[in-house]
Amino acid sequence: MRLVNGAIAALCVISGGFVSPFPLTLKTLFASISIFFLTLGGNVINDYFDRDVDKINRPERWIPSGKMRAKDMLLLSILLFFIGLVSAYLSGVIIFFIDLFIVTFLILYTPFFKPRPLVGNVVVAFLAALVFPIGALSTGSIKGSIFPFIFAFLIQFSRELAKDIEDIPGDIKVKMRTFPILFGEKNAEKIILLSLYLLFFTTLASIFFYPVIFCIAMILLVDIPLIFVIILIYRKLEWSKLQRLLKILMISGLIAITTGGIR
Repeated sequence: MRLVNGAIAALCVISGGFVSPFPLTLKTLFASISIFFLTLGGNVINDYFDRDVDKINRPERWIPSGKMRAKDMLLLSILLFFIGLVSAYLSGVIIFFIDLFIVTFLILYTPFFKPRPLVGNVVVAFLAALVFPIGALSTGSIKGSIFPFIFAFLIQFSRELAKDIEDIPGDIKVKMRTFPILFGEKNAEKIILLSLYLLFFTTLASIFFYPVIFCIAMILLVDIPLIFVIILIYRKLEWSKLQRLLKILMISGLIAITTGGIR
């Protein structure tokens, strides 16, 4: 299990609650715990469905490496989803149904959405971005979470598309119809760049609506590093390294976004 992914998602929920106009509550804690387990469950169910392609792209993962049977991975994902939904119920009925929606789409992602070019990328980015509104909603208002949602969507979409490019060898063998396979790596790169340019200008626009400390943090932790990431793409940085850089940028962006809640 990729515990770091779960931890980042949980922190995003807390950040979403922090930037809302109301104080954090116990419901925010339960919402973050819920998202932690749902993220882990999503990773595990994805590994279950991707076990054939992972034999080529990621042989070190649990099923291809023989550390765990496919059946056990499926049962583990069910357990993680169950714990996540119980925690979601404790954070409120609305959040429970949002999380139930997330679980449904996580289960359908690999067999239904991933084979459809760009649709799978949009679905994952949308689900990942929901963590900020969920956190804000746990306090009683989604106000303040709109920009964080857009930020998370654009950076996650770029990262997912970069992962698709990285996974081309294995995806071709299992006849997966991802965007880079159907339309070429170059066109996928153009969409990633477009998404990152949109992210850059969105972050610049956001500084007019948040405190000074947010503006400073956003420029130093997101905008300047983002410029270097875009330059590295033009210089043909390896896609595996790019998606790791985007993950780091996601964490630094989380820190910058959280400063928006300092009053």
